[in-house]
Amino acid sequence: MLLKLLHRKMFIEIFQIFLLCLAVFISLILLGKLIQMGKVLVSLDLSLVDLGYLIIYLTPFFLFVLIPVCSMLALFLTFQRMSTDQELIALRSGGISLKNILPSPLMFLLGISAINFFI
Repeated sequence: MLLKLLHRKMFIEIFQIFLLCLAVFISLILLGKLIQMGKVLVSLDLSLVDLGYLIIYLTPFFLFVLIPVCSMLALFLTFQRMSTDQELIALRSGGISLKNILPSPLMFLLGISAINFFI
């Protein structure tokens, strides 16, 4: 029961950090791309709907590169926070080894790999 709760909490924490990193990186890259194409966008007199379509069509190309980077960063930040808060030491002293902690990051990475393969 304790391990299921631990896996669920770790997966949720990894996923939240992943979504935050992905949102920030996509926003920065799309903003930079739109600034580069600013003169073209103004000269074409595009509406907001057309600009939305442009963003939607540009996003998959960036996701192919950003998903692995954000997943690696999410895992690193999660375990770094757990180490800083000394949760890893508390888990080890409670009899939970790193082998017992591993399924939630592995499931996350397998899911991310499947999504990236689909893209």
